[in-house]
Parts: sequence; structure tokens; C-alpha cells
Amino acid sequence: MKSDLPKVLHPILGRPMIFYVLDALSFLPPEKVFLVIGHKGELVKEKVQGNFNFVYQNEQLGTGHALAQLEPFLSRESGTLVVVPGDMPLLEKKHIEQVLAFHEKGEYLATILTALVEDPSTLGRVLREKDGSFKVIVEEADASEEDLKIREVCTSVYAFRLPEIFGFLKMLKPENRQGEYYLTDVFPLMKKSGKVGVVTAEDIPIIGVNDREQLYSSQEALRSRLFSRLMKEGVTLEDTRTIFIDWNVQIGRDTVIKPFTLIEGNTVIGQSCVLGPFIWLKDEIVEDYSQIWGKIERRSK
Repeated sequence: MKSDLPKVLHPILGRPMIFYVLDALSFLPPEKVFLVIGHKGELVKEKVQGNFNFVYQNEQLGTGHALAQLEPFLSRESGTLVVVPGDMPLLEKKHIEQVLAFHEKGEYLATILTALVEDPSTLGRVLREKDGSFKVIVEEADASEEDLKIREVCTSVYAFRLPEIFGFLKMLKPENRQGEYYLTDVFPLMKKSGKVGVVTAEDIPIIGVNDREQLYSSQEALRSRLFSRLMKEGVTLEDTRTIFIDWNVQIGRDTVIKPFTLIEGNTVIGQSCVLGPFIWLKDEIVEDYSQIWGKIERRSK
């Protein structure tokens, strides 16, 4: 991200991107959610708060190493462990439920959630056997010309059987340019000992946020979701191209938002209001039937 701010705290529509990931997990009790934090982890912990379990990865030695930090807490547990990245703000509850249902129905050791994308460049391709079962995940740097044509990619959302996953993590070796323990390297090991499932969620347009361009793309996708919800709730948005609304804003039915209107923070707007054009509201309370507009100052030449 080329930033001093931890990636998962970069804001999208007025809230850190990790909050959208936590929304997808909100059907789970907080005490069953573990957040593995490392670089500037105190900032993340301070921002997130809540009754979550915060586990430190003091050395950043890769994704496999990150998951291994949970062994002291989960090595005696049975059931299913779902792993999601903190930089995937477009993830929703339905995706978690999909991978869980597929994993448990198939009695897999591990299950990978994949996505079909138009531009799979830079992403790990998922190769399947002729019968459709999992074969291997190939990183772009190691992919053949045929592999590069594959549009099915790994989302980094997984389900693992507990406590077996921790035994396989101990088998990982940092045999790569980064000298890290990659979580994706665990799947070929698990395939030798049991079944690895693959299930596709075709509606995830972005896998994760790794730069400012993907941050913007995620923002536009979430903005579209927000505007769709508001309009279904009875709010009129006269020009979605010039209206900007933060995720936590509340707007009552029959309210009209006119062009060139910016509404931020925890603003609460009542029913049957007319807002805009040319206004900016932040952390305001607007009563029912209010009308607020701005003006353009005209300057003589």
C-alpha cells in the first residue's frame, strides 16, 4: 500500500476495511473469532476492540506461520476452522456459509473457496484433476502458458478440520524466495492424507486489496451495495455519480438526496428530508422533513 497505516485499517466508505470482514463473521460469537496480528498490531487491536481473541505473530514468516500461532488455543478443539484474510472487504456471510456447508458435507480435511475472475493476473491459479477435484494451486511466477489461461483463482478463504491442520502446518518448509511458510503449500500435503475440497463463489469480483487501485475498486463495489440497499429502503438518490455516503450513515424513507452531496461519519437523517445539492454533512443529526442545500459562489471575471 506504500503507507505507514496497516493495510487492514485503510478506510473504505468511512470505516476500516477489516470491519467488513468482521461483518461477514458476525454470525459467530466474538469469542470464537481469532485475529492474528503482527506489524503494528497494537493499532489494529485498538481500532477493532470488541471481545475477539487477538493473537500476535511476532515474526512475519508467512501465512502458514500465522495460522500456526493458533495451535496453543485450538489444538484440543474439534470441528471446523475457517480462515479468512483481513484485506477482503467484499467478503460476505453467504461466502462463509457456502464454504462451511461444502466442507462439512464432503467431510474434507480442507476446503478452498475459489473465484472466477476476468483478470486473474498476479493471483494463484487453482488447477483441478479431470474429475473436477483439487490438484494444486500454482502461483503466477511458476505457472505455464496453459496455467495462465485459467480464470479460477484462490481467494485465501479456507476451511480446515481441527485439530488435524496443525500437524500439517508443522510439515511446511520455507523453500521459496521469500523464505516464508506458505499456507497454500499445505494442500498438497493434505491431499496425500485425505480429501481436499474446492468450491467456487463466482460473485466475488475482487480477491483482496493489495494496492490503492484495488482499494478504490473495492470502494466502488461496496458503494454500489450501499446505494442499492438505501434505494430498496425507500431513499431516492438522484445522481449516484456525484453522491457520496459513508457506510454507517442512516437515512429515513422518502428522503431525497440530490446531486453533489457528501454525507460522512455517523450522520443520522430522518424521514422525508431533501438534502442537497452542494452540501457536506459529517456526524450530524437531521430531523424529519428537513431541507438543506448549498450554493455556488459566482465570481466575476
